[in-house]
Amino acid sequence: MADLEESDQVTPYHVAEALMFRPKRMAKSDP
Repeated sequence: MADLEESDQVTPYHVAEALMFRPKRMAKSDP
């Protein structure tokens, strides 16, 4: 079950980082 918990923690963590990185990169490329 430890494997499932680790995967669950990586899913939301990766998504949150990707979302924060998306706007940050777009804003940096904008100007």
